[in-house]
Amino acid sequence: MPGELPSFYYPFAVQSLNSLTQFFVAIYGFKYSIKFKITYGFYGGMAIMIVLPLAGHFISDVTAKFWACFVILIVFGHFAGTSQA
Repeated sequence: MPGELPSFYYPFAVQSLNSLTQFFVAIYGFKYSIKFKITYGFYGGMAIMIVLPLAGHFISDVTAKFWACFVILIVFGHFAGTSQA
């Protein structure tokens, strides 16, 4: 978005769901193995890292591009939180 700094807003997208996911994994994570949680987080993060540049490239509207990348990074925060917890 013109006049906005994505480098200020995007960490909030990643860290919000990252922290929330780590909280839930700390409570309910005993149901799943460590191997599953790490693999799930890495494969999900890998898929997001493929989708994120494509969304940034193919969306032409600047505002839509900003919010699409913001939402994708929120989903990335979930996968990062799962693999870190």
